[in-house]
Amino acid sequence: MYKRILLLCDLEGINHVVGVPYEGLLSGTEQWEIARRQAARELNAAADALFDAGVTEVALWDNHGGGKNIDPADLDERIDLLDPKGLRLSFAAGKYDCVCFFGYHAMEGTLGGVLAHTMSSKTVQYYKLNGRYIGEVDMDSAIAASHGIPSVFFAGGNLAC
Repeated sequence: MYKRILLLCDLEGINHVVGVPYEGLLSGTEQWEIARRQAARELNAAADALFDAGVTEVALWDNHGGGKNIDPADLDERIDLLDPKGLRLSFAAGKYDCVCFFGYHAMEGTLGGVLAHTMSSKTVQYYKLNGRYIGEVDMDSAIAASHGIPSVFFAGGNLAC
């Protein structure tokens, strides 16, 4: 059983978020406020269930737009909110048993994908890995796997996987 869980949270794939096409999900907008509050509810529900199941540590990487989206006051006090700087590169090498994805979205070019983009719609058209187009969930899952950390749960946009 996994005991140390890392939750990865983006915002565009959070429940109830529709955004404004071609504007993104910018800090301070109405859709951003909806997303950050709903994300806290989803993360708290997950953490509560994980602790009930015997997990000993739950950490959160808030990675939308560089972090600082989820208000710590809205989070279950047992969740360790991590500093987002550099985490994608290290995934705290070996510190976590698995990762769980929340709020990830479809990659750039996905027909019908709500707020579909890859990193930045203004600067990145696509990424490829081994000749295959990939989105943010693919990137983060591959980086975690390269550190021996499996991805075990996904809750996000219906076209994101």
